[in-house]
Amino acid sequence: MSEKITACTSVLTWDEFQHALKKKFQDREKAVELSRDFLSMPNITFFDTNKEIVEKAQKLTEKYNIAPRDAIHAATAITNGIKKIISDDSDFDKITEIKRIAP
Repeated sequence: MSEKITACTSVLTWDEFQHALKKKFQDREKAVELSRDFLSMPNITFFDTNKEIVEKAQKLTEKYNIAPRDAIHAATAITNGIKKIISDDSDFDKITEIKRIAP
């Protein structure tokens, strides 16, 4: 059975995605191609990062001792009313304002 889901993420995800692809394939062109595909995925919304989100991220890093990028992802979710985050990163388990779901 196939489920259709609507997803949202921080624009920072694109940066992390392309960086990981460059490391994996050691091929800039392949990374660019695949990250272009990522941007065109249906049913995904990209949330902007702004000063409000960065200020929230700062508070999250202070409160939970998490990495800045994780804090930006969490702050983006929290600010936009998102209650669940899909991630392999168990650092998100520290954050009581969201629930981590392992992929």
